[in-house]
Amino acid sequence: MEKAVKTKIKSEGMTSSNYRELARLTLAQLVFFNRRRPREVEVLLIDDFCTQMKNKQPVQDEVAKALSLSEKLAMKRLDVLMVRGKRGRGVPILLTENTKESIEMIVVYHKEQKHKAKYVFARVSLDATTPLRAGDTIRELADAAGLKHPENLRCTKLRKHIATLSQLLGLKDHELEQLANHMGHNIAVHREYYRLPQETMLLAKMSKLLCLTEKGQVHQHCGESLDEISINS
Repeated sequence: MEKAVKTKIKSEGMTSSNYRELARLTLAQLVFFNRRRPREVEVLLIDDFCTQMKNKQPVQDEVAKALSLSEKLAMKRLDVLMVRGKRGRGVPILLTENTKESIEMIVVYHKEQKHKAKYVFARVSLDATTPLRAGDTIRELADAAGLKHPENLRCTKLRKHIATLSQLLGLKDHELEQLANHMGHNIAVHREYYRLPQETMLLAKMSKLLCLTEKGQVHQHCGESLDEISINS
């Protein structure tokens, strides 16, 4: 569906209806892939996205050498964006190449409009002061997809899903803490036995679990730690 919308945009241009479709799909993809709370993604600011993508910090050579091949590949494929989460704590959104491209297209559209939008996922209506709702968007897309159980594709259930599946991997204490940080939770676990820069850790470690979940391959790595899992493509 995303490819079809982008193809339509290339032929027709970014009309308001094409923007809305692309924004809805991108919003749903971000929530689904990252298992984020809907509000954390809905209120993504255009200025925050542009600033963080412009000021990305390079990975230190010493840190890069310590990463496995699959972690280095993840670093190349994904970007991390920090947003405001529950109780004001910073939480990450991992961007794939496709979602980053989609957001960049959306930002260009907003900047070309006379009415300057505040949010990346702003509504088309000029009178609207709130962005698109991720929960409503995911529900509408799930119902339209003709799934056998569309009711399972809900934001709260998606977050419970990743938390449950992670138990199959035999995560170490520090990996459980990394998962909790990604999800924006507060849990009592042992301190990490080593610490890397937060953004590097998020990209290198958490992307494995998210990618495996998206592909439905978590069961193939039962009992393995994130360090033992290798993703080559």
